Amino acid sequence: MQTDGEHCMLLALPCGRTEVDVVQQSAYLQSGFITYLQQKQAAGIVNIAAPGTQQAAYIVHVFPSCEFANNSLAQIDAQLLKKVSELTYLVIIIATTANSATV
Repeated sequence: MQTDGEHCMLLALPCGRTEVDVVQQSAYLQSGFITYLQQKQAAGIVNIAAPGTQQAAYIVHVFPSCEFANNSLAQIDAQLLKKVSELTYLVIIIATTANSATV
């Protein structure tokens, strides 16, 4: 991602070696992170500096299941949204900033 307006979208799902691990990771993700963001009606936002600088080059947005996240997934593939709608998940979007074109 080198120019303004570029982004990538990631789908974060709990994982584990066993079904019990997945259930436990889902519970941790839900209670420790998703519930907080939903109660605050917020997304997690982090600015990432370009290597060797203090200037933000990327912004990482973390969304729990919400209208924006669901619409974003549905635009990619309605079946994808259908498959993950019963799961605990986060949508993570990494976007370039206006400053990143000069990095």
